[in-house]
Amino acid sequence: MGKDKYENEKLLSVGTDQDVWFHVDNVSSAHVYVRLDKDNYNFDNIPEDVIIDCTQLTKENSIKARKLDNVPIVYTPWSNLKKEPNSEPGQVTFKDMKLVKKIRVQTKVPAVINRLYKTRIEKPTIDELKKMKFERLKFMNMEEKKKKEEHRIKQMAEKEANRKKKELLNY
Repeated sequence: MGKDKYENEKLLSVGTDQDVWFHVDNVSSAHVYVRLDKDNYNFDNIPEDVIIDCTQLTKENSIKARKLDNVPIVYTPWSNLKKEPNSEPGQVTFKDMKLVKKIRVQTKVPAVINRLYKTRIEKPTIDELKKMKFERLKFMNMEEKKKKEEHRIKQMAEKEANRKKKELLNY
C-alpha cells in the first residue's frame, strides 16, 4: 500500500499481472494492491473477504473518504493501469473501463481495520519489490520457454508418427 502519491508512484513500477489495484474513486487515497495466487484466483473470482479488507483499507487511508459514508472504491487489474506521460505522481487512468469494477463501502468497519493493522507485516522496500518482480518475470519466462519446448517436442513426435504411418501405408 502506498501512503502518499510518491509511494503510490513507486508501487506502480513494481506491479505484476497477478496484482489487483484498489483506489477511492475520484478522490486522493492510498493505492492498495493485492497479489492473487494465480493458480487459484483471478480478477473475476477474488474472495469477498479479500475485497472487503482491501476496500476498507483503501477507505481508511484516504484523508477525505475516511470521514464519509457510501464511498465508491474502484479496483482493476494492475495491467489495466495507464500512466499518462505528464500526469502527477501516483495518478493513473485506465486502459479499458470494462475491466474496472466499482464497489461502495457504506461505513468503516473498525474490527476489519484493527485486524488488518494488528496482523500487518512490514512491507518490503521498493528495491525488494523490484527484485521480487524480476524473479517472478524470470520464472514466468522460464515457464513459457518450457511450455514452448514441450509443444515443439510434441509436434516433432506427431510428425515422426505421421511419417512412420505414411511409410507403412506405402508398403
